[in-house]
Amino acid sequence: MSTGARLYLAGLGAATMAGALIGARLGPSARPGVWLACILTLVVQGPLGWWLVRSIGRPEFMVAWVVGMLARAGLLGVLAFIVLPLLGWPLAPGLIAVAGLLLAMLLVESMVALRAGHSAEAK
Repeated sequence: MSTGARLYLAGLGAATMAGALIGARLGPSARPGVWLACILTLVVQGPLGWWLVRSIGRPEFMVAWVVGMLARAGLLGVLAFIVLPLLGWPLAPGLIAVAGLLLAMLLVESMVALRAGHSAEAK
């Protein structure tokens, strides 16, 4: 496994764990939305971020990036307008959690891409 892949998986795990731990510290009404946001973000963004990391330096990089950005916006919209209202859970905790987790995972992808760029320049 490459260094970039290990860095991505570590960052993905750290972001998800941080979200779950923050959710554990919130009140009982906020917890389910935050934990659902953690699960859905991991399920949706994990594979898309992995695809992006694996496509660094290849022609499909921009396609992976655009699909990832659209998936982020779609996940936020589906949670805001469909899932959380259907479940009757408060919107704010779940939406803030998913937005924060998506931002954290975007930062992880950026760090991996930056590291890959530096290692490619060194060669």
